[in-house]
Amino acid sequence: MDKKEQRYTLDYKLLAERVKEFRHIQGISQQTLAERADLATTSVAQFESNRKQINLQTFVKLCNALDVDANRLIGQNTESTPIDSIINGLLDKLTEKEKALLYPILTGIISLRE
Repeated sequence: MDKKEQRYTLDYKLLAERVKEFRHIQGISQQTLAERADLATTSVAQFESNRKQINLQTFVKLCNALDVDANRLIGQNTESTPIDSIINGLLDKLTEKEKALLYPILTGIISLRE
């Protein structure tokens, strides 16, 4: 496969692993993810075990259900971990006042390990 063809390949195994990882981080079951994405639980299980590939519509549903950027699920923009992505997504939804309330909590947590 030449470089141009590789550019457009999708690693379904990595995608399945990342969906499972984001689901675990959020502490939700396959059933909950399936309900959020309007999918069958068996479809989520088959996808996470890499026994079934998904189409674009299902991919978008999973991104929305997990509240995660599509690039993060396909393994792009991997400078940060999945939990970083989730936390950053949550922070983006906060107002400046809410972020200011959160600041002392975060600095307190950091000081506990020092």
